[in-house]
Amino acid sequence: MSSRAPVKSRMLRTALLSAGIVVWQIYELVSATEAPSQSVLTLHYILLALGAISLAGSLIVYLRAD
Repeated sequence: MSSRAPVKSRMLRTALLSAGIVVWQIYELVSATEAPSQSVLTLHYILLALGAISLAGSLIVYLRAD
């Protein structure tokens, strides 16, 4: 008996976590009261892109899993 969670369960958890990261990064970008430095802004956009890629990938695997 395997102690690992089924693929659908893991991918759903990953999709929810990725969606949370995307929402958090959008909130951080929209609600900034002063202009962030270029490096911080770059980091926000990189995290937003990686979160969106992770969300899309986990949803694809979730929908294709048995």
